[in-house]
Amino acid sequence: MWRHLAARHHVERLGVVITDSHTTPLRLGVTGIALAWCGFEPLRDYVGRPDVFGRPLRLTRANLLDAMAASAVLVMGEGDERTPLAILRDVPGLDFQARPPTEAERLAIRIAPKHDLYGPLLRAVPWLAGGAAAPGS
Repeated sequence: MWRHLAARHHVERLGVVITDSHTTPLRLGVTGIALAWCGFEPLRDYVGRPDVFGRPLRLTRANLLDAMAASAVLVMGEGDERTPLAILRDVPGLDFQARPPTEAERLAIRIAPKHDLYGPLLRAVPWLAGGAAAPGS
């Protein structure tokens, strides 16, 4: 899709995001989330940059990928709007790439459960084979 759109419309700086809806723990409603992307760096690294108090940030990365997915889904809708495409222009700080993401780049946006903020909650559930929680848990 990314290659086709870039060639068809003679665009060099193009990003494509494929979205779906998901829920957030303890939050009502659904939000757009990215399933796949192409043509740009999905994260903005703030590590080492100062926070608002001048202290260097140690862990912060902005997830541009899901932020753009949420913005696009806001325009496309979640119901019968039948708007399958949104165009986002002039997204600040987006670094475009003239190639699809590598396997290493696709894996780099994931986090291991042992490092995830929700990891302890997920490990506390007695999961059954196939990912279902045990009855009564």
